[in-house]
Amino acid sequence: MSAEVRESSATIRWLTHPPDGVPRLMVDSHTFPPVPLSIDDVAPHPLATSPGELIAGAFGSVFAWVLAEELVDDGTQALELEISAALDAAVGGEEESDPRLRAIHCHAIARFPGGDARRLQELCRVAMRRTAMSIGLRDEIALTVDSTAIAAR
Repeated sequence: MSAEVRESSATIRWLTHPPDGVPRLMVDSHTFPPVPLSIDDVAPHPLATSPGELIAGAFGSVFAWVLAEELVDDGTQALELEISAALDAAVGGEEESDPRLRAIHCHAIARFPGGDARRLQELCRVAMRRTAMSIGLRDEIALTVDSTAIAAR
């Protein structure tokens, strides 16, 4: 059976003399209104999100989905999952001026039958590798994950 191809898209409109002003992100599903993006760390827009936060959210979302599948495949479907994702990017410097993703760290909190902390950590490591491969991350990006297991009653 062939894989289903899904397309996702977004539009960034920067209508105020780029690189000055504030760009706005719109997703084609229209699930939320245009979001201001904060590109300039010196003068950030007070209600804006950063590209880094969006990347962390996207990675964390895929990781959550993959981890949920891993738990089901392991016979321990989670009742609740909470994923925090953070990233480190190098900006500027002598070698390169473009931002460069260096590391991603996730923390998973899972409530599931048995609450086996060691097994959850193993599944988190598998889910991190699967997530990185599925979105095509470079090998030199450091990936770390830790987890907290909560036994479901």
